[in-house]
Amino acid sequence: METLTQSTQSDFPTCQSRWARTVHEEIARQHTALLYRAALQFTANDSDAHDLVQDTFETSLRKLPKELPEDRIGSWLTVTLRNRFIDLHRAAKSHRPTALLDTGLFALPTQETAEEPRWATVEPERLWYCVTRLKASLREVFLLRARDGRSYAEIAVELGIPSSTVGTRYHRALMCLRRMLESEVVGPC
Repeated sequence: METLTQSTQSDFPTCQSRWARTVHEEIARQHTALLYRAALQFTANDSDAHDLVQDTFETSLRKLPKELPEDRIGSWLTVTLRNRFIDLHRAAKSHRPTALLDTGLFALPTQETAEEPRWATVEPERLWYCVTRLKASLREVFLLRARDGRSYAEIAVELGIPSSTVGTRYHRALMCLRRMLESEVVGPC
């Protein structure tokens, strides 16, 4: 009798997975056309629409809520498809290669302007004077980062502020210094 009970328990997961597979196949059969139409509207491409539907079924049927009524499954799958499209679109957008010229981080010298910008040829005394003209909060972060070489995290701990605030203040300090160094008149920043 124990052997029968043991074999029944060991067969249970197989029966359960067959049942789930049958239910998932039926759901897929019922809702593929609806999801394909929605995916085609999002992607405007037949191949991408098929991939999106496949990806939606693959991810959502594993997470299908058991208490979800049958008449709501189509809506749930459509929302899942839309969210999956947004996720994939964001991921593709963030991994898209960007040319350095587009970001403004790199600029080719032009033949028209052979003269260097004013801030590139600054005497240390003028720089220090401009640093003293910064607001105290910006100056403190700037000096800890530029002079002492501390990381954002170290500065954040020392000042008791979030590291994102450290980054913002450092960036603002750099922009203020640049404005002051490029202009003739140095005002407070």
